[in-house]
Amino acid sequence: MPYPIASLHYGLRFRLAELATPLERLNLQIAAGNSSICPPNLQLLHKYDDVFDFHTRDGQVLVLKVKKITEVLLDVKPYKVAKDSLTECGRKIFLNFFTEQHLESEKFNHFLLRPNKLKLNNCDLSKPFLDKLSTMTSQSPTIVVILQEKCYAHTLNFSQLFTAFPQVQCIRLDRCQLSETWIADILQCKKHSFQALDITIYSNQLETFKLNDLIKFMKVQRRGFCMFVTVLGSSDSSDLFFAQLKQFLNTRLRHTYTEPQEKKFTHVYFYYRNVRICWYLPHNTRLVSKKSPLHRWW
Repeated sequence: MPYPIASLHYGLRFRLAELATPLERLNLQIAAGNSSICPPNLQLLHKYDDVFDFHTRDGQVLVLKVKKITEVLLDVKPYKVAKDSLTECGRKIFLNFFTEQHLESEKFNHFLLRPNKLKLNNCDLSKPFLDKLSTMTSQSPTIVVILQEKCYAHTLNFSQLFTAFPQVQCIRLDRCQLSETWIADILQCKKHSFQALDITIYSNQLETFKLNDLIKFMKVQRRGFCMFVTVLGSSDSSDLFFAQLKQFLNTRLRHTYTEPQEKKFTHVYFYYRNVRICWYLPHNTRLVSKKSPLHRWW
């Protein structure tokens, strides 16, 4: 049973306000519905329509505020955190080279993390890290981008990812370490259906595409679902496998070298050796989604 904090003596509530972090004071005000819950001052929340980019250096967390000026010009400035300041990150946040320990930084007592888009650049992908980040963001992200260019400490677990961020609709994975059964793993998450999946892999990962599982995966997605696969590099073995993949998909899906004329098709693109091929499902294999398909949403 929650304790009625509002009934505490003024002096105790005053001391509580002194001990609480800015984020804790805001949560108390919201829970009580009364700004006087933490006298004498109301905890203010600053909102920006900018991207907040969190970095680590020598164990410390640094914050950059990124403002878009034009399509190619960005205004990037260090963001200073004042003693009692609290800032809402409601659009995009980027975390760079983060571990679970970095999420314990005192800096996060000054941020209300409610991003629509979350980008993890060479971060820890362990279950404790994802669970902690899930709590800090209140599971708000609908778009998740993961880049693992330098770190392969953890193979991405899709079940853990979907549990941490159940609202996610679009996922981009760039050079992540994938398990041999990653497509089957997604199929096990039967309660989750999303709109777009973009994957960039090295050619030696191409054989993780189990062909029968790929067809099953396509068929259970909502119509209009887009899957983009970019393969970096090539080898004799990847050439052979891609030839087998094309032959297999040609017998089960329709293919084209251009955009499908009907945007409501569920489709998959493979980009390999500077050639892009698209396969898509016929209309009668999946019901129409009421939502519009997403294309290259990052």
